Amino acid sequence: MPEPSSPRYAIYYTPAPEHPLTVAARPGLAATHSTAPRGYGFHVTLKAPFRLNEGCSVEKLERTLRRFVAAWLPCPIGPLKIDLLGGSSALVPVNPIPTLRALPRALSRSSMVSGRP
Repeated sequence: MPEPSSPRYAIYYTPAPEHPLTVAARPGLAATHSTAPRGYGFHVTLKAPFRLNEGCSVEKLERTLRRFVAAWLPCPIGPLKIDLLGGSSALVPVNPIPTLRALPRALSRSSMVSGRP
């Protein structure tokens, strides 16, 4: 089991810099990058913060993610609605999207990710 002080990782999707959502969010973001979610701009949390298991490297995580995304087709998300998640405004899909849950499930079943946040 990893040490409580070991780094945590999370997997996010963010629209491209020129995407209308990104452009619309710019005025509300701080001039410097923040580790608070509001500093990330619009994003989707695909895998909440986690620690790597002992013996697993960041390089292995990156290789695994590259293989994963290469094997999956784009995932249409359909209509979105504004909701509150953890005190922050969020765009969330109106309908459940099982494909989006594949990555966190696959990582959780792997030997890379600790059960500790």
